[in-house]
Amino acid sequence: MRSDRIGLDALEPLLDLADNSPDEAIQALALSVAARFPLDVDACDALADRGGEALPSRAPQPLDPVLVARGIASVVRAVQQADSLDTQRALLTALGELRDLDVACTQTLPALQNAFVAECAERMQAWQ
Repeated sequence: MRSDRIGLDALEPLLDLADNSPDEAIQALALSVAARFPLDVDACDALADRGGEALPSRAPQPLDPVLVARGIASVVRAVQQADSLDTQRALLTALGELRDLDVACTQTLPALQNAFVAECAERMQAWQ
């Protein structure tokens, strides 16, 4: 059975970055970004072992774990190749903000649709 939770294998590049970065701010950012994903049990345990805390469990979101793993690996490679700590921080912050936007689009906004539309044809069209 396919899980919509992100597993340890996909999270490993971020955890490695948290383990190996000489900069504590980068370490903390990597753990913070990792905590924003809906994690499976093994990934939650690995995050906790490093002092991170996963966000409260939510219903799985429509994420493709393979695509998430590729995206995380790409961002981590970019962070590792960045020429300064400021660039690394910016990349990790952007990844976290992208995840926040994904949550807004897949969870927060759909829950508000009925209240916004309120059977108004103009609002219904605007929602699309």
